Amino acid sequence: MKIKNILTAIFVMVIAVIVLMLLFPQEKTGNVTNENLKVKDCGQGTIFYGEENLCWQKSAKPEPAKNWQDANDYCNNLELGKKDDWRLPKVNELKSLVITVPPEQVTIDTAFFTDTQTDYYWTATEYPKTKGTHWFVYFKTGYEGISQDFKKDYEVRCVRDDSLA
Repeated sequence: MKIKNILTAIFVMVIAVIVLMLLFPQEKTGNVTNENLKVKDCGQGTIFYGEENLCWQKSAKPEPAKNWQDANDYCNNLELGKKDDWRLPKVNELKSLVITVPPEQVTIDTAFFTDTQTDYYWTATEYPKTKGTHWFVYFKTGYEGISQDFKKDYEVRCVRDDSLA
């Protein structure tokens, strides 16, 4: 009799788990996209992505920046998609590209952003309390922090203000 009660309890729990999985499906992993975002591949290595009216460089700078100034100069001098008004993103803009997927993994939408290293990426946001420091976003964990401007080998992805109009 005791075994029958245990088997009945297990059966009820399995059915409950199945019902919960059907009612609350998990997000898919892999090439993660957020269907609520405006996304448009603009060609020529650029993509309109997000709600902030920003056009992004699809592929990051081919090699890491020597330091923050190198990263800033790269974006300011970039000519891509017949545009020359590129810049380093602000920390909140770059952080908006980070997608968290179960189980607590961080990624970026690789269907649109190619060649993204899970590494540190420079931003234009200066840390006001310490001269010569800027914020970065770490794409392996989604962590954002500050770094001295002379640090080497941080990645760079440029952005420009735009709209889908």
